[in-house]
Amino acid sequence: MTLCDQSFTDCPVYTQCPYDETTCPTDPTWCPLNLTYCPLLDSDGDGFIDCYDNCPNYPNGPLLGTCVKTKSGMVVSYRVGYPKEFITCTSDSQCTATGGTCDMSQGNCNSSSCGDACECYMDCNNSGAGDGKVTGSDLGVLKGEYGRFDCSELDPCYSDGNEDGKVTGSDLGLLKNEYGRFDCPACP
Repeated sequence: MTLCDQSFTDCPVYTQCPYDETTCPTDPTWCPLNLTYCPLLDSDGDGFIDCYDNCPNYPNGPLLGTCVKTKSGMVVSYRVGYPKEFITCTSDSQCTATGGTCDMSQGNCNSSSCGDACECYMDCNNSGAGDGKVTGSDLGVLKGEYGRFDCSELDPCYSDGNEDGKVTGSDLGLLKNEYGRFDCPACP
Protein backbone atom coordinates (compact mmCIF):
# COMPACT_ATOMS: atom_id res chain seq x y z
CA MET A 1 0.00 0.00 0.00
CA THR A 2 1.37 3.43 -0.93
CA LEU A 3 1.32 6.09 1.80
CA CYS A 4 0.12 9.42 0.49
CA ASP A 5 0.14 12.95 1.81
CA GLN A 6 -3.38 13.48 3.14
CA SER A 7 -3.23 17.27 3.23
CA PHE A 8 -5.19 17.86 0.03
CA THR A 9 -8.14 20.27 0.04
CA ASP A 10 -11.67 19.16 0.85
CA CYS A 11 -12.98 17.19 -2.08
CA PRO A 12 -16.47 15.76 -2.43
CA VAL A 13 -16.82 12.46 -0.58
CA TYR A 14 -17.99 9.57 -2.72
CA THR A 15 -19.41 6.58 -0.91
CA GLN A 16 -19.22 3.83 -3.51
CA CYS A 17 -15.92 4.43 -5.19
CA PRO A 18 -13.18 2.04 -6.15
CA TYR A 19 -9.67 3.08 -5.29
CA ASP A 20 -6.17 2.14 -6.24
CA GLU A 21 -3.91 1.80 -3.20
CA THR A 22 -0.86 2.62 -5.30
CA THR A 23 -2.17 5.92 -6.71
CA CYS A 24 -1.76 9.22 -4.88
CA PRO A 25 -3.04 12.66 -5.85
CA THR A 26 -0.20 14.50 -7.59
CA ASP A 27 -0.97 17.94 -6.19
CA PRO A 28 -2.21 18.62 -2.62
CA THR A 29 -4.88 21.01 -3.95
CA TRP A 30 -6.06 18.74 -6.74
CA CYS A 31 -9.63 17.41 -6.62
CA PRO A 32 -10.52 14.70 -9.09
CA LEU A 33 -13.17 15.23 -11.75
CA ASN A 34 -13.64 11.49 -12.02
CA LEU A 35 -16.48 10.62 -9.62
CA THR A 36 -15.14 7.10 -9.16
CA TYR A 37 -11.93 8.38 -7.56
CA CYS A 38 -11.60 7.76 -3.85
CA PRO A 39 -9.09 9.84 -1.86
CA LEU A 40 -6.78 7.72 0.28
CA LEU A 41 -8.14 9.35 3.42
CA ASP A 42 -8.70 7.63 6.77
CA SER A 43 -10.44 10.30 8.88
CA ASP A 44 -10.65 8.23 12.07
CA GLY A 45 -7.22 6.58 11.84
CA ASP A 46 -8.57 3.04 12.16
CA GLY A 47 -6.83 1.62 9.09
CA PHE A 48 -9.81 1.66 6.71
CA ILE A 49 -10.00 4.19 3.86
CA ASP A 50 -13.13 6.34 4.36
CA CYS A 51 -14.79 5.05 1.18
CA TYR A 52 -14.76 1.53 2.61
CA ASP A 53 -15.20 2.36 6.31
CA ASN A 54 -18.71 1.71 7.71
CA CYS A 55 -17.99 4.37 10.39
CA PRO A 56 -15.58 6.83 8.73
CA ASN A 57 -15.61 9.23 11.71
CA TYR A 58 -15.47 6.61 14.50
CA PRO A 59 -12.61 4.12 14.72
CA ASN A 60 -13.48 0.44 14.23
CA GLY A 61 -10.60 -1.07 12.32
CA PRO A 62 -7.33 -2.93 12.77
CA LEU A 63 -5.36 0.11 14.00
CA LEU A 64 -7.88 1.68 16.41
CA GLY A 65 -11.30 0.69 17.74
CA THR A 66 -14.22 1.93 19.86
CA CYS A 67 -15.52 0.27 23.03
CA VAL A 68 -18.86 -1.48 22.41
CA LYS A 69 -21.22 -3.65 24.45
CA THR A 70 -24.26 -5.80 23.67
CA LYS A 71 -27.45 -4.16 24.97
CA SER A 72 -30.97 -5.35 24.20
CA GLY A 73 -29.61 -7.68 21.55
CA MET A 74 -27.74 -4.93 19.68
CA VAL A 75 -24.06 -3.99 19.79
CA VAL A 76 -23.82 -0.38 20.93
CA SER A 77 -21.02 2.07 21.63
CA TYR A 78 -20.97 3.68 25.05
CA ARG A 79 -20.09 7.24 25.96
CA VAL A 80 -18.59 8.16 29.31
CA GLY A 81 -17.58 11.31 31.17
CA TYR A 82 -18.78 14.86 30.74
CA PRO A 83 -19.14 15.85 28.06
CA LYS A 84 -19.85 12.27 27.09
CA GLU A 85 -17.34 10.82 24.65
CA PHE A 86 -16.75 7.46 23.07
CA ILE A 87 -13.81 5.42 24.35
CA THR A 88 -11.28 4.61 21.65
CA CYS A 89 -9.20 1.51 22.21
CA THR A 90 -6.65 -0.95 20.93
CA SER A 91 -7.56 -3.79 23.34
CA ASP A 92 -10.48 -5.04 25.44
CA SER A 93 -8.65 -4.03 28.63
CA GLN A 94 -9.28 -0.36 27.74
CA CYS A 95 -13.06 -0.96 27.81
CA THR A 96 -13.49 -1.75 31.51
CA ALA A 97 -15.51 1.47 32.06
CA THR A 98 -18.21 0.11 29.74
CA GLY A 99 -17.87 -3.57 30.58
CA GLY A 100 -17.59 -4.16 26.86
CA THR A 101 -15.07 -5.07 24.21
CA CYS A 102 -12.91 -3.20 21.72
CA ASP A 103 -14.52 -3.27 18.24
CA MET A 104 -11.61 -3.31 15.79
CA SER A 105 -13.38 -5.23 13.03
CA GLN A 106 -16.04 -3.09 11.28
CA GLY A 107 -18.71 -4.86 13.39
CA ASN A 108 -22.27 -4.55 12.08
CA CYS A 109 -24.71 -6.63 14.16
CA ASN A 110 -27.84 -5.76 12.15
CA SER A 111 -26.32 -5.85 8.64
CA SER A 112 -27.14 -2.19 7.98
CA SER A 113 -24.78 0.13 6.15
CA CYS A 114 -23.53 1.58 9.45
CA GLY A 115 -21.09 -0.02 11.83
CA ASP A 116 -21.87 -0.75 15.47
CA ALA A 117 -19.35 1.86 16.63
CA CYS A 118 -21.37 4.76 15.19
CA GLU A 119 -24.96 3.65 14.52
CA CYS A 120 -27.84 5.26 16.41
CA TYR A 121 -30.63 2.69 16.73
CA MET A 122 -33.01 5.18 18.37
CA ASP A 123 -32.75 8.14 15.97
CA CYS A 124 -36.32 7.36 14.92
CA ASN A 125 -38.50 10.52 14.77
CA ASN A 126 -42.03 10.26 13.39
CA SER A 127 -41.15 8.77 10.02
CA GLY A 128 -38.31 6.44 10.84
CA ALA A 129 -35.98 8.77 8.94
CA GLY A 130 -33.54 10.03 11.53
CA ASP A 131 -32.46 13.63 11.92
CA GLY A 132 -28.94 12.91 13.15
CA LYS A 133 -29.69 13.18 16.85
CA VAL A 134 -31.40 11.32 19.70
CA THR A 135 -33.50 13.77 21.70
CA GLY A 136 -36.91 14.28 23.28
CA SER A 137 -38.65 13.90 19.93
CA ASP A 138 -37.36 10.32 19.72
CA LEU A 139 -38.51 9.70 23.29
CA GLY A 140 -41.94 11.00 22.26
CA VAL A 141 -42.12 8.50 19.40
CA LEU A 142 -41.13 5.69 21.76
CA LYS A 143 -43.75 6.82 24.30
CA GLY A 144 -46.46 6.75 21.62
CA GLU A 145 -45.49 3.27 20.42
CA TYR A 146 -44.59 1.76 23.81
CA GLY A 147 -46.30 -1.58 24.38
CA ARG A 148 -46.83 -2.41 20.71
CA PHE A 149 -46.15 -6.06 19.94
CA ASP A 150 -47.34 -6.02 16.33
CA CYS A 151 -44.60 -4.11 14.49
CA SER A 152 -44.38 -5.19 10.86
CA GLU A 153 -43.15 -3.99 7.50
CA LEU A 154 -46.68 -2.79 6.65
CA ASP A 155 -47.21 -1.14 10.05
CA PRO A 156 -43.71 -0.34 11.37
CA CYS A 157 -42.73 0.77 14.84
CA TYR A 158 -40.16 3.51 14.35
CA SER A 159 -38.86 3.11 17.89
CA ASP A 160 -38.25 -0.65 17.65
CA GLY A 161 -34.51 -0.09 17.96
CA ASN A 162 -33.55 -3.72 18.47
CA GLU A 163 -35.74 -4.85 15.57
CA ASP A 164 -37.59 -7.57 17.51
CA GLY A 165 -41.09 -6.58 16.34
CA LYS A 166 -42.15 -4.87 19.56
CA VAL A 167 -41.53 -1.68 21.55
CA THR A 168 -40.57 -2.48 25.13
CA GLY A 169 -38.17 -1.59 27.91
CA SER A 170 -35.33 -2.97 25.79
CA ASP A 171 -35.88 -0.15 23.29
CA LEU A 172 -36.10 2.36 26.14
CA GLY A 173 -32.71 1.07 27.34
CA LEU A 174 -31.23 1.68 23.89
CA LEU A 175 -32.69 5.20 23.84
CA LYS A 176 -31.27 5.91 27.30
CA ASN A 177 -27.80 4.87 26.09
CA GLU A 178 -27.99 7.10 22.99
CA TYR A 179 -29.92 10.06 24.42
CA GLY A 180 -28.13 13.33 23.75
CA ARG A 181 -26.19 12.15 20.69
CA PHE A 182 -26.05 14.78 17.96
CA ASP A 183 -23.66 12.89 15.71
CA CYS A 184 -25.77 10.07 14.29
CA PRO A 185 -24.68 9.14 10.76
CA ALA A 186 -27.18 8.77 7.94
CA CYS A 187 -27.75 5.04 7.58
CA PRO A 188 -29.94 4.08 4.63
